[in-house]
Amino acid sequence: MCTNFIGSFKTNTTLTTLNLKNNQISNQGANFLAVLLEETNTTLTKLNLVNNQIDNQKIIVKINEKLKINRTNKQRLRCLQIKCLEKLKQLDRIDEIKSFNPIIYESCLMKY
Repeated sequence: MCTNFIGSFKTNTTLTTLNLKNNQISNQGANFLAVLLEETNTTLTKLNLVNNQIDNQKIIVKINEKLKINRTNKQRLRCLQIKCLEKLKQLDRIDEIKSFNPIIYESCLMKY
């Protein structure tokens, strides 16, 4: 695999869907992707590996489990962001937070 891809995959903070359909990925390549997902990537939630050369179902299960964890964590984060925004509204502190720390405010508004 390309070094640029590996570096990008490890530091990814935005990519949620990756289509690797028809890429002749082997068990070894799929295992490598599984390890990268396990060790570093927390944002990828969908990965298409259809029509590759992967016949080891344990690797596929491992990848799917990690993608499921990422999806669950994404949903939990979104719930926390909604609760954060609701609490700010209750406290009538939105303007104060916007001016004091716009990064916190923007993270509460983040759309998924």
